[in-house]
Amino acid sequence: MGVTGAALTTIISQAVSSTWCLIFLSGKKTNLRLKKEYLPLQSEIIVPCIMLGLATFIMQASESVIQVCFTSVLFYIQFRKALNVIRSKNPQDI
Repeated sequence: MGVTGAALTTIISQAVSSTWCLIFLSGKKTNLRLKKEYLPLQSEIIVPCIMLGLATFIMQASESVIQVCFTSVLFYIQFRKALNVIRSKNPQDI
């Protein structure tokens, strides 16, 4: 299955792991129990967390765009080089 199989197994394993954690934390055998009344959204907690992670998110996103651009340029260069070799029909021109 290759890359598709690896992606699929990663998604399935993450889903199983998160489901198991939620079941465990909402069960009776844990000291830290999750309940709906313990999880209210409070802006004085959420806003600082978002502001803390926003700079990192922007940096990661811009680095991803740069990596895609570099990869595209390298692919184009290799593609042109391969075409030149095919046209010349001389494998020693690599």
